[in-house]
Amino acid sequence: MGKRKRYDDKFRANAVLLLEAAGYPDKIGALTQVSNNLKVPKRTLSRWYNKEQNPPPDNLVTEKKAELKDLLKREIEGALGDMPNARQDASYRDLGTVTGILIDKLQLLTGKPTEIVDDSGLTDDDRANRIAAILDRARTRRDRQHTGDD
Repeated sequence: MGKRKRYDDKFRANAVLLLEAAGYPDKIGALTQVSNNLKVPKRTLSRWYNKEQNPPPDNLVTEKKAELKDLLKREIEGALGDMPNARQDASYRDLGTVTGILIDKLQLLTGKPTEIVDDSGLTDDDRANRIAAILDRARTRRDRQHTGDD
């Protein structure tokens, strides 16, 4: 049997933020993507995220999140600023794509929407069902955070 790998607080905090920036738990495939990139088992990552086992300290996650948001903002500003000159190794399209991705990640980290959904064709019942589903997901997240359960 192999030796268990130990991860320090900073690594776990960064992993939790990567999950959040990837859209976990709402985005299908986010957990697998981060797991593959970090070479950390999916179950381990989900346990950290859900505060089930050895989660990173909240204050460290908050600190790392602020650092990541600042970094993303600087990168967005840099990409937008360089667009008129289109960086030597990147086309205007490349810079636009990068900017869009960075803005999407920043939106996720700040709890803001990443898309606009046109619901003008929905009935009142459809809207009520959507709101109920959103509230259910929010309650589930809140309960997980308060109890540490999955």
